[in-house]
Amino acid sequence: MRPLAGRLRVYSFCLRLFNASLFAASILPISTAYTVCEGMGFESGVDKSFKEAPFFYWLYSLLIVGGAAPCCCCRTRN
Repeated sequence: MRPLAGRLRVYSFCLRLFNASLFAASILPISTAYTVCEGMGFESGVDKSFKEAPFFYWLYSLLIVGGAAPCCCCRTRN
């Protein structure tokens, strides 16, 4: 890509790829929590309070923490 488009295009591609990964990291946990709660018959949705849909919010929090844990806990050795 660099010889064809130049140095600026490479940085633009990297920035857009990073943006897409952040977008996916924010959408996937909430859609998974919503789908699991709907399938199991629990109340779900961000319009509900924690008292109305505790399983949804606990599952959503668990998915966020579980997704971030490998990045925070696992370090590679040089």
